[in-house]
Amino acid sequence: GPIIVHSVQGPQQVNVTMRLGMPASLFETATGQVFSALLPAAEVEPVVKSQGLLRQRRSSALEQTLQTVRQQGLAEVRNVLIEDGMALGVPVYNGLGQPVVCIAVIGPHARWQAYAERADAPLAQAWLKEKAAALSAQLGFYPR
Repeated sequence: GPIIVHSVQGPQQVNVTMRLGMPASLFETATGQVFSALLPAAEVEPVVKSQGLLRQRRSSALEQTLQTVRQQGLAEVRNVLIEDGMALGVPVYNGLGQPVVCIAVIGPHARWQAYAERADAPLAQAWLKEKAAALSAQLGFYPR
């Protein structure tokens, strides 16, 4: 599965992070959902089998979630691995249009709400997509 390779902590006294070097769950993390939704099935299915996720993979609810990720270009996960936790993930593409990195932001849902209620706050989803698009462009990807 996807491996966490870099982490940046926020300015708050308490941070929520994933440990570096740890594989992200394919279906329970925003990072995993981004890659599960966008990589070819031939790359995803061996990981599904090795993690014992065949039954979960066949779920219509999961397929709907992955379809939403494909349509929106964004994964949003709430209350899965962490109670009252929320994560957003967006893909970064290489010059061939393949997803190679996922930028994910993780934190308590209450903190997300407080941020969203600020009048000067840009939408987190739009901001993340903008940053991912800029990184993708640096890797040679330009959407059609």
